[in-house]
Amino acid sequence: MATWAEFSANLRASGSAKSFGDDNFWELTIPVNGGRSQTVRVSRWVQADGEWVRLDSPFTPYSPGVDVLKYLRAVAQMPCGGLEILSIGGDEALAVRHVVPLATMDNEDFFKPLVAVARVADAMEHDVHGVDIF
Repeated sequence: MATWAEFSANLRASGSAKSFGDDNFWELTIPVNGGRSQTVRVSRWVQADGEWVRLDSPFTPYSPGVDVLKYLRAVAQMPCGGLEILSIGGDEALAVRHVVPLATMDNEDFFKPLVAVARVADAMEHDVHGVDIF
């Protein structure tokens, strides 16, 4: 079982993670297929039943023209996540979210869902835009 302090230390040591003021919120850029990359936000989510690792990866700015139902159906077929509206600098974006209980994870287990979320969000981003925007 890992602690949040261990996760934060691993993120800091990776050199690819950017912290936002404290160790409870990080942003990483994950390389994916074809020279593309995907932003994933990693945060500590404390609930009454314990600590959770929350992964959020935006794939398109929200607009009424985005076929949200299409992406809800798509994410239902994916190995991880759900869809959410994420606030980014006052704007809203559709994002893939995955939450894992910290108590069940080892440090080695952390990067598998991180990469899976990045790949799912990148596939959706590619479908919407055809280019790398997040």
